[in-house]
Amino acid sequence: MPGSPYFDDIPKGILTWPNLVKIIILQFVFFVYLMSALPYWWLAVFVNLITITFHMWFVTRPGKMLEISSIDS
Repeated sequence: MPGSPYFDDIPKGILTWPNLVKIIILQFVFFVYLMSALPYWWLAVFVNLITITFHMWFVTRPGKMLEISSIDS
């Protein structure tokens, strides 16, 4: 996607594609577990969206991005 800060450059440091795939798979397994563990399906969806949002914030916060980019330099 042109102009996107996330897809223009190849991920460096911790955020490489194999690591991103592992995170996606773990998130899916977590979601499937929640679907069976929680009494309502919408509760599992809500908890999963909260964890995805937290992971996105945690990985893309400015201090962390500087730390990750400094690994490769």
